[in-house]
Amino acid sequence: MTPITIIIPTMNRSIYLERSLNYYKNSGFDGCIIIGDSSEGKEADLASDLVERFKNCRFSLRFTRYPRSVSLIDVWRKLIATVDTKYITYAGDDDLQIPSGMNAAVAFLEHNSEYIAAKCEMIEVEIGEIAPYGDIIKVSRKPFPNYDIDSAVQRFSTYAQMAISVQYGVYRTEAWRFAYEVAPAPYLPYFGEEFIPCSVCVVLGKLKSLSNLGTIQQVDGSGGVWKKRTMFDLIRTPEWPVVSRLFQARLAELLTRIDRIVPADAERVTEQILWWHVNMFMNHQYKTKHEKQPEQERQSSPGLLAELDRSQEFALVRDVFRRKREIHFQA
Repeated sequence: MTPITIIIPTMNRSIYLERSLNYYKNSGFDGCIIIGDSSEGKEADLASDLVERFKNCRFSLRFTRYPRSVSLIDVWRKLIATVDTKYITYAGDDDLQIPSGMNAAVAFLEHNSEYIAAKCEMIEVEIGEIAPYGDIIKVSRKPFPNYDIDSAVQRFSTYAQMAISVQYGVYRTEAWRFAYEVAPAPYLPYFGEEFIPCSVCVVLGKLKSLSNLGTIQQVDGSGGVWKKRTMFDLIRTPEWPVVSRLFQARLAELLTRIDRIVPADAERVTEQILWWHVNMFMNHQYKTKHEKQPEQERQSSPGLLAELDRSQEFALVRDVFRRKREIHFQA
């Protein structure tokens, strides 16, 4: 059994969850999957039925129901607390983690103790509509910054400037436990489940980028925190002063310990980087909302699609998107 757990928080999206579980079944994944489901009504029943259908696969499957009153960050914490494998990663219910990529990351971490995570290549795919099934018509490589840097301050600055989640990497489980416990209460969307734990992770240690195919991310615009709110909305909430102050204090303490800089410098640089990050989002979202500046269109690569189509691993992805089933990966 591969010593890795994929955690999947989900809510009212059983059809995407079905696609994911079909993929992991057909790919021969033999690690663990833990689902945290906050669905209600018929969707809750459908999610439970899926667990029953996939309970006898090569992977170990665990399922926990969480009421919608439990915040997303607390769902993450509870899921991570149940992990008993050495390594951990994340997949949204509409994402797929490639088993060979996870295996490559685990192998790297086994022989390189100075890294806390390894991240394989992410491919963004589009089918042209907000739906779980259809033909993949566009693909693009998701850029991933260099975190193979000795300075914790520089890794934090790189993450805050790029604003690309590092949650899809394969991590040492104890690093994730620490990162998600550092996230302060009260809960604030985006900051609680993504920005703060990602910031802590990049400060804790180096991340290695690997060239293996690692993650498939569907980008047809079906969700995401910025569909319902903006950064301006978040910093006007009563939670913001508390969350930002506690985050700055905790991250500055980590930077002081890891980079061995004086506390005053750590506090100053943490405030500066956080301020820059918030301003970047506000500037972008203001231009989009009020100046009607169009979103930059992703550049699809026909050459990349042709290259991926020569891969058996991507063929399996295509098949599961087309709703084909019982297609078994041949090692």
